[in-house]
Amino acid sequence: MFDVLKDPTVSPEELEEKLKELRLATMGDAHPSIDMFTFFGGEFGRRFAAHKVQGSKFQADPMCAEVLDYYHRLGLKKEMYETEDFYTRWTIITPEKPEEGKKYPLVIFAHGAFGPLEGSEFCGFAEFQAEEGFMAVYPQNTNAEFIAHIIDEVEKRYPLDTERVYMGGYSAGGSKTIEAFVKIPERLAACGPCAGSFTDWSEDITKPAPRDIPYVPTIRVDSEFDPSRFIPLNRWVKRITMLDWFGLPRPKSNKPMPKGWDPDKDPTFGMVPDGKGGFVSSKIKPGPVILPPQGISFDEWRVCQFNYRLDSLHCKKMDLARCMSFADHPEDRIHHLFGAYGEEEHVEEHYGVKHYVMNYFNDEGINAMRFIAIENAPHNPTPALPRLLWDYFKKFRRDSKTGKIVQES
Repeated sequence: MFDVLKDPTVSPEELEEKLKELRLATMGDAHPSIDMFTFFGGEFGRRFAAHKVQGSKFQADPMCAEVLDYYHRLGLKKEMYETEDFYTRWTIITPEKPEEGKKYPLVIFAHGAFGPLEGSEFCGFAEFQAEEGFMAVYPQNTNAEFIAHIIDEVEKRYPLDTERVYMGGYSAGGSKTIEAFVKIPERLAACGPCAGSFTDWSEDITKPAPRDIPYVPTIRVDSEFDPSRFIPLNRWVKRITMLDWFGLPRPKSNKPMPKGWDPDKDPTFGMVPDGKGGFVSSKIKPGPVILPPQGISFDEWRVCQFNYRLDSLHCKKMDLARCMSFADHPEDRIHHLFGAYGEEEHVEEHYGVKHYVMNYFNDEGINAMRFIAIENAPHNPTPALPRLLWDYFKKFRRDSKTGKIVQES
């Protein structure tokens, strides 16, 4: 389907239909402003598509010979545990030949809402995992309590470096990472909540963040054309759904799903399509609409949420008025894109695509927050995401004696 974008014989009408299909097939809720030709025309888009195809291919039989051989060729080994129920199963990828006496860091990566864990398993960590020397877990149940259970199980079965346990996730997996940040911070050395909530529902952004609980250094990666509109922080826009830009409900997937997949039984969300392009709970009545606290406008809301996150990391909060002013200055690319400013700012290029980076440092001098925005990218884990997370994660450990975060060069 990607070749059709460059086919001169395709009419404008046919091309528009193919673009819609491509958004549906590869991105889920893609933002209509994304430049599909540029995205899929380069190495970044090709890698993105390859990861998506690989994840879909192995959903039906996640332990087939082809999968195991794929990991073997990378010097890795795949195992699955607690497979008696679809929603208790978890996958672990480890070095095929671990060094005797060595303890290994662990990266836990949480999938998005509604999907099987295989959708996150093939996002790219395995491509450099053997070289960097860490283990990776992909859980189906991403609740904080179950994540703690998995960490315990990994420690029993494998040579785990308990000072270097990290968690990341994308979309709903990002929100679940924030939940773990709040509920089990002492188990984590760093986290990467991407394209999900800035704060947990239990947190009150109108009050100072508590200082009596451990903090978890955080990297957040968002895409410029995410339909959830996480950036810019200073302009709140209703989430774009397929109903909004196609006039059609979300179509049913015809991909083969693993045995036991049933959204009604999902312990993390239990969400089902509402037939209007969104989701509703299959277990409980929908709760009240979440609104900004009194005295905070919708446009200020996310800046305040991000400031709360900075405060929880013992970082200096941003000036609200300054953040709001960036909305009127599109020529100031980095600040207009984020609706925010950092203590250190720069631009990196990965696979030909610009990644805008903002760093924040806390009162201990630790790089406790890194915020990255990807140019012309959709709501999906992108090719550079695993490496971006790992390069940040590996700087940190939580000292087992003091419980404090240590940043190493």
